[in-house]
Amino acid sequence: MTTPKILLVQEDESLRALLKHALESQGCRVEALGRGEATEEYLKTFEPDLLILESSLPLFSSFALRTRLRKQPDTRNLPVLIILSEGEIGNGRDLKATTTPDDFIRKPFSMPEFLARVRTFLRRVKPEVLVDVLVVDDVILDKQQHQIIRNGRKIHLGITEYNLLEFLMENPRKAISRQQLMDSVWNNAVDLDGRVVDVYILRLRKALRIAGETDIISTIRGVGYSIGS
Repeated sequence: MTTPKILLVQEDESLRALLKHALESQGCRVEALGRGEATEEYLKTFEPDLLILESSLPLFSSFALRTRLRKQPDTRNLPVLIILSEGEIGNGRDLKATTTPDDFIRKPFSMPEFLARVRTFLRRVKPEVLVDVLVVDDVILDKQQHQIIRNGRKIHLGITEYNLLEFLMENPRKAISRQQLMDSVWNNAVDLDGRVVDVYILRLRKALRIAGETDIISTIRGVGYSIGS
């Protein structure tokens, strides 16, 4: 599996450093620029898998750059994620050219939200460069390291709880039935019923909240469970 390459263009130095660090912590190789004018020249040598652009760079139009890149053979298929400023609605034609809501993220946003959007974006446009990291709210699951981190704290789980969390995080903010969980986590063992799922969900909830964090697993009455706010 190759390392995702990301070019980040963000004027604010502190935010640029924060986003760069967060992306690198997910296994990405990141080059960061503070000036939009340098982007096109940089693209000639770096060749990223994803370009992240601040929309409100001075003397520079992120949307105009995106349009130019679509007309050039070498960058026609380059994914571009645009960071909109708080309250910004953009030019109607600019946003119409954005094919899906995943093509932009609006400030203010949380770091888990930003990382989840990047991962969703990469999965949609270039799944072969994805790192095996799942992010839901403030929980990070690294498949390669078999590690769960919440707020910088490692969480230790048994194999069943780990597999349960992994399946839920692969389907964030979706209602997952007890039967789906039994089919996927327990391979539909004939001697199980929904009460076993409830017991392991309870154990998982306790492990994820050991330092008093909020419960990110919701009970969907009459259906099953969901993870993520």
